[in-house]
Amino acid sequence: MNIPVGFKGTALVTVGRKARPGEKYDVTTTWDAKGEPMHCVPFANKTVAEVRAMLTERGVRISRFVVPELTAGKAGGGSEQASVPDTRLVRGGFFTEPGVAVVMAHTTPLPQRVIDARNKAEGCATS
Repeated sequence: MNIPVGFKGTALVTVGRKARPGEKYDVTTTWDAKGEPMHCVPFANKTVAEVRAMLTERGVRISRFVVPELTAGKAGGGSEQASVPDTRLVRGGFFTEPGVAVVMAHTTPLPQRVIDARNKAEGCATS
């Protein structure tokens, strides 16, 4: 990363290294970021069972799930669970250590426009 001479704004710069076996991440990344195993893989709105198979093919296991907490029809964060029904729909995920992911599992699908915007931003195919 280069910071231009004369830069007057603010920035947060995080410097890190590849985690060693068994180390937990201090800063996580989404599993579909460029260079990660699920980059440009069409996982959104697939079931937990389908995505578990995709992750297994890529040497990744699921450690836990984050499920939404809905209050009066409005989303408000989520809670962690060790397991969820295999029929839940996956919206995304992130890594906590090498080869170990947390899955965002919902009961409602992610709108296609949101998936397309995410894919476009990452340079992946859209519908």
